[in-house]
Amino acid sequence: MFPLPRSRDATPQPRERSLGVISGPESPASADFRQKLTQATGAQGQPGCFDIVFEEPVSSAALDTNTQSAAWKLSLFDVIGSFAARGVGTVVIPCFSSHGFMGELKANSPLPIADMLDALHTHVRSHFPAARRIGIVTSAHLRGQGAFERYFPYPNFEILYHSEEGNDSPQAFRKACAELAQQGAQLIIPGLPELIPLVPQIGPVSVPVIDPHRIYAQYVVSQTLPPPQRRFKIGVLGGVGPAATVDFLHKVVRNTPAHRDQDHLQVLVEQNPQIPVGERLPAPRQRVIVLCALFRCLGYIDAERIWHFDSTNQEINGVVAWEKFP
Repeated sequence: MFPLPRSRDATPQPRERSLGVISGPESPASADFRQKLTQATGAQGQPGCFDIVFEEPVSSAALDTNTQSAAWKLSLFDVIGSFAARGVGTVVIPCFSSHGFMGELKANSPLPIADMLDALHTHVRSHFPAARRIGIVTSAHLRGQGAFERYFPYPNFEILYHSEEGNDSPQAFRKACAELAQQGAQLIIPGLPELIPLVPQIGPVSVPVIDPHRIYAQYVVSQTLPPPQRRFKIGVLGGVGPAATVDFLHKVVRNTPAHRDQDHLQVLVEQNPQIPVGERLPAPRQRVIVLCALFRCLGYIDAERIWHFDSTNQEINGVVAWEKFP
């Protein structure tokens, strides 16, 4: 078993009061959230005590209009990885569309993600405990994702939608809110970023209309999120010979106590039969460069343990892989 590469050990430790904000292109919605985040950090009593990094994933022209596309998901994931490399403590995503795959993001993120819909759910529970019928003004696309139903589940809540798609003008927003109030909504949430800056402009409505940006900003500066739970991974450097690697993986599966496929360990294999072996290079230390290069590959993919073995079953660094899985 080999130690992980030094480059991973040198990864900056997340700073406790640092936020990485993944924002869209310059727009009234982005400017609105930045303003409210600045106000929220100042309201903590220590202006300037937060380090905030704003990052736009890619230019909007490079993305498919479908926010469920692989390009959009990967662009968010890449930005989160860059935040981790810079020592950012918490990821902030003021975007409703990302909640269509928020579970996938959280499961694979090296950093905790402040969940905007979770912040709204917490706010509704604490400030509007009697509200059960929640009106949402959003697009047909976001409605189809079912994210609001997941965060405000039936029977504790009933989600109501307006009947017509409108533009993002104050008049259309006010009309949608009036329709939801007639349906019996006890609270209204603007479910599109471009509608949130319009909340002060729509005038009086018979039911409360909350401001998701302000609520989310207050949430991210007041919460200390725990780091995500890391899944145990094994990195295997094999290929010398190839059949020995297959035999090792068989032993891993056979010796893992699992009741279903999902209970097995995540194993990452680098199968490289080109590692120098033979009488001319009998000692593992003489293969240090090629082995180190491959260990770095496994280390960068976050393996917790790395085993190397070959068909001669030679001991490396005092550990024999076969002893782990007899």
